[in-house]
Amino acid sequence: MLIIRKPMSHKRVVIFVSTVHEESRNGPATYAKYLTDYFGNGEHGYEFIFVGANSWIKKLGLGLATYFNISIRANTICKFYSKRGYSVICHYNMPSNFIIKNPFASRIITQANDTKQADLFESFFKKIRQHGFKRIFGILLRKLIEIKAFKLSDLVVANSDYTLEVLKKKYSDEHSFLRIYKGVDLRIFESDGSNRSSGSNSINMISVGSDWKTKNFLLLINVVAQINAKHGSDVIKLTIVGVDDKAFAARSKNFSFVNNIGPLQRDALIKVMNQQEIFVLASKDEALGVSLLEASALGLFVMGSNIGGIPEIIDDNSSGFLFDPIDSDSLFTAIEKYMNLTSAEKDAFIDKSKCKVKAFSQVIMLQRVTELYEMQFSLL
Repeated sequence: MLIIRKPMSHKRVVIFVSTVHEESRNGPATYAKYLTDYFGNGEHGYEFIFVGANSWIKKLGLGLATYFNISIRANTICKFYSKRGYSVICHYNMPSNFIIKNPFASRIITQANDTKQADLFESFFKKIRQHGFKRIFGILLRKLIEIKAFKLSDLVVANSDYTLEVLKKKYSDEHSFLRIYKGVDLRIFESDGSNRSSGSNSINMISVGSDWKTKNFLLLINVVAQINAKHGSDVIKLTIVGVDDKAFAARSKNFSFVNNIGPLQRDALIKVMNQQEIFVLASKDEALGVSLLEASALGLFVMGSNIGGIPEIIDDNSSGFLFDPIDSDSLFTAIEKYMNLTSAEKDAFIDKSKCKVKAFSQVIMLQRVTELYEMQFSLL
């Protein structure tokens, strides 16, 4: 049953719509939670309402059913406030707004979280090699969703300079684009120093993600296996967090150095990450990389594939290392470079990384979003 709260005395309301709010560590879920917690108290000159899909709809695992549900619920709430004379901003986390047109919102903002569908047609055959035919089909479908969602929007906001650049290049002046920041609550990501004081001769490495194919975990495992074979022992212990997949679990058991521990709640994840020395994100595509921000805040040495928004977080050879997302030799070289650093050199990298991540704090992100809403209301 849909419950609509009684309108407040002012005449402005923001409806934030997302289907991913309840998913554990997804970047958009973190973003939605911050917005809901911050704006939900109604002290910012307007009402803020979060709209998510019904839990029983999500359990069906049918994307289209979820999108229909979310679109109908958002339209119902927007209509309720619009008929009462409110200025209504509807902020959709893509792709929640492509099913049903929303005629009741004064302004429609779409948040473009994915990047690969935007530049899919550049180097098309390279993309097939990188993603595989099945994933290419999925990206094509999302591309069609993106086109329709953008047409229905007054403003498209991007989470990284890379995404913004790609979208502007692809769509030229068809739409209005703006960069805003995702943020991390740095207060809850504090290192306890255990990753620096391990008495073991092995290096504790971690990678995090729910989609083991997109995160390229098999590439990472194979490269670590090569390094361990070169040194004649398991010099690297690899912990993988977030994958709930039987096929991947079966594969990972073939490697003695891999600890595949599945999904974790945030507190448990922080505890595990504090026991690590190095964080590697080997993604095939990544809009920004929230897990990298978290790892940097915790004081881990960071490496990431040179793709998407990751280079915004890692300055290569300064605050970490970048590598080619589909070239195992490139990743091998990056890890070997790390192994050859002195303790002082590693500390210098980590200090620069922790300094850089401050630009992606939750406080800055919320400030930018507040400015975004105020700007949109001023246009009405």
